[in-house]
Amino acid sequence: MKVNLKKLSLEKEYLKKAQSLLRSIPEGRPLVRKLDNLISFLNNVEVDLELGGESIVDLDMPRLKAIEERNKMLNFLNEEDD
Repeated sequence: MKVNLKKLSLEKEYLKKAQSLLRSIPEGRPLVRKLDNLISFLNNVEVDLELGGESIVDLDMPRLKAIEERNKMLNFLNEEDD
């Protein structure tokens, strides 16, 4: 399986935004903990992919280029939020 590190980070950011929205409504609070676990899992996968760990998945491009692309996207998202 090929993984796009930039897309993985983007999806994780979407989950974080959904999580913050769910915190604001009483009906969504039980899902917040489940999303915490999912985001934590995705963080572990992302770190493993960055460090070239024992993951069974591969990046869809060279590791350093994938990390640079992901960082550009995250910087853009962070600047947009400000």
